[in-house]
Amino acid sequence: MTHWAVLSRIAPGFVLSAAGRPVPLVLGLEVTRRCNASCSYCSVCEAPDDDMPLEVLLSLLTEAYAAGSRIVSFSGGEPLLRKDIEEIINHAFCLGFLIRLNTNGTLPISDSIMEKVPLYDVSLDGPAEVQQLTRPGADFERVKATLERLRRHPRVSSTITTVLTRPALEHLDSLLKLAERFDARVNFNRPRPSMGADKVEGWLLDSQEYAVALRRILEHPLRRRVLNSTETLRHLFASNPSPLATCPMGRVSLRVDHDGSFNDCFERPPLLDVRYPDVTFAEGFARIVGRHLTNCPRCTVAECVNTSLLVGLSPETALRTLLSLL
Repeated sequence: MTHWAVLSRIAPGFVLSAAGRPVPLVLGLEVTRRCNASCSYCSVCEAPDDDMPLEVLLSLLTEAYAAGSRIVSFSGGEPLLRKDIEEIINHAFCLGFLIRLNTNGTLPISDSIMEKVPLYDVSLDGPAEVQQLTRPGADFERVKATLERLRRHPRVSSTITTVLTRPALEHLDSLLKLAERFDARVNFNRPRPSMGADKVEGWLLDSQEYAVALRRILEHPLRRRVLNSTETLRHLFASNPSPLATCPMGRVSLRVDHDGSFNDCFERPPLLDVRYPDVTFAEGFARIVGRHLTNCPRCTVAECVNTSLLVGLSPETALRTLLSLL
């Protein structure tokens, strides 16, 4: 995908946002909570299996595009577990969305999907010994095979999503070498309390270890393989980060959960009384705008921090974000 193709899709939304008009440019759409892995710090797969039906999802995507959404990030659970995922992706593609697929990398990705989806976030915490420990069920060899297949595709860009725990930090060098091997970039995240991070308390880094992690990442010879900007890393891992002046959720982005609930934060409950299709997409986004956050002291989601800084016109964040889309 060319620089201009990416910019032509996302620039108008950011311009309107900078002018003070909220636009749901980026839609995070959780298509299922089902998952074939049992990541140690994640409890998503323990949720009820009440995914939105196909026809409801297709209608939601149509309304979202009409409301100004131009990037859709499909997540789960494991999105590829949906038997109708190709129909969902094809509909988004035909509407004109730029599509990102979040996957644990253990299930086959069809040729049809690869022709329509240029962006992939693949969950990987390190070499085999780390992956087996932190992400049981997400077989390391299968993940490597997926990353290799993505690497060989001329129009695909891959990001490795890593939750920074003690085991992952101990194998940081190996992780970044894997990213180099598969021509991918690593996006580091903190364990999220809402996802069940309390289950892995023995692996959680303390403030001193986070400081060491921050220094090692910033000074690493393979720093170019890290998607997070310096500002993002400092917000995620520094002892006293600067609050985010404005949250992108409700300004340029929002989430819709697997049951149709509208949400503006990974750490706050969704608007359970506002669900699609009980309300239109535009009405749901308006409710999200109404409870927009400012001065968030610590966001644990790298993508949200990146987007917040991007809205704030951080040059380094803008450059690294653009590179991840190419």
